[in-house]
Amino acid sequence: MMGLLSAGTGEGLMALGGSLKTGAKLAVQSVGGGTLSELGGGNFANGAITAAFSFLFNHAAHQMSEQSQAAFEACLEMAENAYALVGKADLDDHCNWFLRDRMREVGLYPDVDYNISAGEWGDPNKRDIGGWVIVDDNSPIQNGDIMAFKKNYGDATGHCAIMYIENTSKGTVARQIYTGSGDKVVKMSRIWRPKGATWIRRRFFGNPKR
Repeated sequence: MMGLLSAGTGEGLMALGGSLKTGAKLAVQSVGGGTLSELGGGNFANGAITAAFSFLFNHAAHQMSEQSQAAFEACLEMAENAYALVGKADLDDHCNWFLRDRMREVGLYPDVDYNISAGEWGDPNKRDIGGWVIVDDNSPIQNGDIMAFKKNYGDATGHCAIMYIENTSKGTVARQIYTGSGDKVVKMSRIWRPKGATWIRRRFFGNPKR
């Protein structure tokens, strides 16, 4: 009975963290984890450290799973702006420049003093580029997501595009909007399978600069 009561106390401490701010939650979760570890015959410090890391990981994952309202609306606006340009001339003729210009219109371009290349957008080792974070493939595509891949073409480092969910007579279809390929026209197409490269998808989780 005492064992159950003590264990319940440890679990209660961990559950209490749900009503506190992040710093306090971390402390409560750590103490709760240490208590449970000690009650189970383990080391309090090890249990506390394990619980702390677990909390921080889950907290970060939760934070990254949801955009702010401002970020969400800016991404939607960017996608609509790009869609409005489909079929129109684009003298830049570079997919990363098209991305740059559409992002700057809504305050989403990273604070850098150079043009981010398609290869950088598509680099899986760069998890976060100025608030544009790689999202899991299982996460549903949103308007304003960025898809890109890294590949050496000699005259290009890869490809990047703005995602747009188009409503058709057969349902919704995920499209990509981009420029490039020498046509100097804004294009929209289905997502193709790049040979020798893998798409990654990014979503903006920062604060729009406007």
